[in-house]
Amino acid sequence: MSLNINQIKYFITLVKCLNFNKAADQLYITQPALSRQISTMELELNMQLFMRTNKKVVPTPAAMALADSLEYIYNEYNTAVAKAKNIDMGLTGYLNIGILDGMRPPNSLIKTINQLNYSHENLQINIMSYSFNGLTEMLYDGRLDFALTLYFDIEKRTNLMYHVVEKSFDHIVVPIGHRLATLKKVCLLDLKDETFIIPSAEDSHLTNTLIIDACKKEGFIPKFRFAPTVQTVMILVESGIGITVLDSTNVLTESSLVKFLNIDGPPISDPSCCLVWRQDNSNPNLQTFNNIFMSHKN
Repeated sequence: MSLNINQIKYFITLVKCLNFNKAADQLYITQPALSRQISTMELELNMQLFMRTNKKVVPTPAAMALADSLEYIYNEYNTAVAKAKNIDMGLTGYLNIGILDGMRPPNSLIKTINQLNYSHENLQINIMSYSFNGLTEMLYDGRLDFALTLYFDIEKRTNLMYHVVEKSFDHIVVPIGHRLATLKKVCLLDLKDETFIIPSAEDSHLTNTLIIDACKKEGFIPKFRFAPTVQTVMILVESGIGITVLDSTNVLTESSLVKFLNIDGPPISDPSCCLVWRQDNSNPNLQTFNNIFMSHKN
C-alpha cells in the first residue's frame, strides 16, 4: 500500500469541502478525476473513506481517523520541500564569516550584509573575529565559509579562492611617545635596537619569517616579544611596550595612542585585504554572497 502526495492532498481537500464539485474546483481538476483518485485510494487502503449521496459526501470513521495524520504529513512534506528549495536558491540557511583580529571591515562587506539582511531575511549571517591561524583552520574544516584576512597569509595555501578587496601596505607602528613618532617614514635599520611585538609562531609563522628576513637584508636580527594574537599585539603597542608592523586596514590607524610610519625601502610583505573561501565549499549561499559582494567591491 502506498499513497502519493497528490492523493493525500485530494483526500484532505475533500474531507474539508464535503462536496466533490467544490473540492475539484479548489484543486483545479475535474470532478470525475477527483472521484477516480479517491476510489483508487480506497482500493489501495482496502477501506471505504466516504459515504456518497447526491448532495454531499460524508467521511467514514476510518477517514476521520486518517485525516489529522495525513494533513500533518502533507504539511511537513510541503515545509521540507520549501526549505530545501530556499536553501538551493540561497534564500535561507547560514553564512559564517571570519574577520582578522584588528581589521577594519571594508565597506563592501558592510553593504553586502546589509543588502542580504533585507533581501534574504531567512539567511543567518554570523560574524566572528580570529587571528591568522584560527581563520585558516576554520576555513579548512568548514566552520567558516569566508574569511577576511591578509594576502601574504593565504598566498601559497592550497584549495583556497580569493578576491583582493583592498590594497593595503605595511607600516611601522610606534607608541605616540616613541622617539621616532614625529617622523613620517623610517628605514628598518632605524629599528635595530627596538623590540618588535609580533604574533607567536603558533599563530602566524609567516609574520615572523617576513619581518626577520626583511631585517636581515638590512644587516641586523631584530629583537622580539611574542604575543598570542594580533589583538594582543595591538594592545601591547598601544601600551608602549614595543613597536610592531601592521597594515593600513588595521583599526589602530584611528588610535591617538600610536603612530603609523611609512617604510623607507622595500615592502616587508603584501598585506592586502582578501576575501577568502575554500574552493570545495558546498554552501549554496556562497555564490549569492560572492555576487553581491563583488557588485559592491568598487
